Amino acid sequence: MLDCIEHDRDLVIEKSREMGASWMGLLVIHWLWMFQEWQKFLVISRSAEAVDSPGDPDSLFWKLDFIHGYLPRWLINPRLGKKGRAKMRFRNMLTRSTITGQASTGKAGVGGRATAMFIDEFSQITEDAEVLQRTSDTTGCRIFNGTHL
Repeated sequence: MLDCIEHDRDLVIEKSREMGASWMGLLVIHWLWMFQEWQKFLVISRSAEAVDSPGDPDSLFWKLDFIHGYLPRWLINPRLGKKGRAKMRFRNMLTRSTITGQASTGKAGVGGRATAMFIDEFSQITEDAEVLQRTSDTTGCRIFNGTHL
C-alpha cells in the first residue's frame, strides 16, 4: 500500500471476511496522517453511515477513532485535542494532514486533490463506473477494497 501511495499507482484488494483489509488500509493512512506533512486522504464507502457512525464498529471512522484512541499518550500530539476530529474529518494540526470521508455518490471524490483515496467495498457501490471515472484526476493512488462480486 505504501509503495502504491508513494509512486501514484492504484491498488485493488479483493478481500474476504476476516482478512483485515479495511483495517490495514486505514492503519496505513492513519500512520501517514500522523507522521507525514501535508497529506490529504479521502475515505469513501457505500453510505455516509458506513463512513462515519460513532457507535458502529463497522464504520471506517469508528475504526480510525479506535486506532487513535489506543495509541500511547506520548505518541499523541497534545495540540490535536478535540479540534482535530469532526464529522467525517480528522485534522492533524502539527503535520497539517487530513483524512476526510464521503459517501459513494457518483460525485464522490470529485474536486480537489488527495494524496490517496481508500474506496471501501467498491464492489457494493451502485455508481461504481462513475466513481472510477471521476476520481482518476483527483489522486494518483486509489486503493479499491472490496469483497468479490
